[in-house]
Formats: sequence, structure tokens, C-alpha cells
Amino acid sequence: MRADSAAGYPAPQTDARYRHLREHGIERIRKKLKALSVRLAAMRTHGGKAMVAYVRRHLQGHIQYFGVSGNSRSLQEYVYQAGGCCSNG
Repeated sequence: MRADSAAGYPAPQTDARYRHLREHGIERIRKKLKALSVRLAAMRTHGGKAMVAYVRRHLQGHIQYFGVSGNSRSLQEYVYQAGGCCSNG
């Protein structure tokens, strides 16, 4: 156990760093979801099958790239939010 941590909790500067990373991660997810939504809006003229195929490929690639140990909650949330983009347009 480190000397600057009390009862095993991270030091305050470490908390601030994690908070910073979490907030910027949320911004990145929002940007990716917005880009997905814009792309799906442009694909509306191609039909529902093409949109579903695109979303499936997009999510498959996202899961393959970001699917590392300990990241399942973020991936689950992204898949859920992407499903909302697909159904709401």
C-alpha cells in the first residue's frame, strides 16, 4: 500500500486524473454516437436493411477494437446508446 493512500483509496490527485479521463471518454463517446447518427440519417434513402447492416458492422468493429478486459460496462453502454441512434434516427 502506498503511503499517500488512506485505507487503500487512491490519493486525491489520482481521483482527479480518473475523473478527467472519464469525462473526456464520455465526450469521445458522444462524438462517436453523433457521427453514427449523422451517418444513419444520410443512409435513410438506402433503406432499413442497409442501415441495420451498417450499424451491425459499426458495433462489431467497435467491440473488436475496444473489447478489452475491464471495459465491458462502457461497451455495453455504447451498444445501448447506438441502438437508440438506430431506432430514433
